[in-house]
Amino acid sequence: MLKANTNLPTATNAAPPQRRIALHFTEYGPSTVPAVTWGGHTFTDSVDAMLALRRGDHPLEEKLRLAAQIINHLAFAGQFRLIEDPDEFKSQYRATYHSNDLRLTFANQAGGAYDVSEIDLPQLRNDRLVFWVYARHTLVPYRVNIPYPLTSLLNELTYELLPKRVSPAC
Repeated sequence: MLKANTNLPTATNAAPPQRRIALHFTEYGPSTVPAVTWGGHTFTDSVDAMLALRRGDHPLEEKLRLAAQIINHLAFAGQFRLIEDPDEFKSQYRATYHSNDLRLTFANQAGGAYDVSEIDLPQLRNDRLVFWVYARHTLVPYRVNIPYPLTSLLNELTYELLPKRVSPAC
């Protein structure tokens, strides 16, 4: 089974207190909405959260990972899981795909296995944050891209299916 890491550093892995982030849901009027909390502040808006993150002193690699977690959580609230360990995901996806795992029934109905070779850590490409996620119930992988830094809720956020595999190796 693939690990679903929906939490960022916690006290158990000794992240400094200012870098502990919680992805959760919060009451917002009559609704419950996705939220992100760190440094004593709760954000329900991606632009505000990204502005606070840009002001932080996180190294770029960590900042991109946190941005990917935040954007994915606030946009899709758990429907997709960020792939934080690309090599582990690829290995587990390939092993799972070649098993009789029922989750892959949905993936097979969508056309078979996907080529997961491009999956990597979150990165910047032409002023866009690119990261990879998977649908938590079907394991179907997606490439996500969004302008970075995010400055408006009107910016286009795209979730694209990865290409289908052309060889048996996924």
